[in-house]
Amino acid sequence: MRRSVPVFLALLIILSWACHKKVAVNPPPRIPDTPAPKTDSASLPEKPPSVQTKTVPSSPAVTITPLSRLEMGEIHFRQGKYPEAVRNYEAFLKSNPGDESTDRILFNLGLSHALSPGSDRNLPGAKTTLNRLLTEYPYSGYKSQAELILSLITQVERLTLDIREQDSRIQQLQEELNRLKEIDLKRRPSRPKEQ
Repeated sequence: MRRSVPVFLALLIILSWACHKKVAVNPPPRIPDTPAPKTDSASLPEKPPSVQTKTVPSSPAVTITPLSRLEMGEIHFRQGKYPEAVRNYEAFLKSNPGDESTDRILFNLGLSHALSPGSDRNLPGAKTTLNRLLTEYPYSGYKSQAELILSLITQVERLTLDIREQDSRIQQLQEELNRLKEIDLKRRPSRPKEQ
């Protein structure tokens, strides 16, 4: 029974890789750091008097914008940094509620909740997010995967409850066995020690 939870997590990881479309995130353009090569004015040929020189205005500075919350969420999701992905996806959805890729973001957010390690794992949050996806986007391409993951989460919750009940029952039986051993020891006459 205890092996079911790791199997579920492995299945979720496989599903996320199998059903997730790869989106290329292009890095911002890089500005070269090297200055233009210096030339010696003595080595330049002299200009004929008929040539006029013009000053060319410098090109506008290239601005590098920071990555958006969505881009950061995508990067963290692909790197398996699910808690960071959750924070970025939630911030993006809060500031961009009607974005055209909200169904994909909700799907990734649900997976990130479910796949977060340790205490960051949030199966109720995953269920809420995936149910929101199914409610708000009933014709989404992520519908079947979301339904499958929801059913797996339900199974994990059921199995976890079964494990707790079995552990509790084992503890009760262990305590009862110990009491019966004590009663049995009290009833038996002591045996003489063999020499």
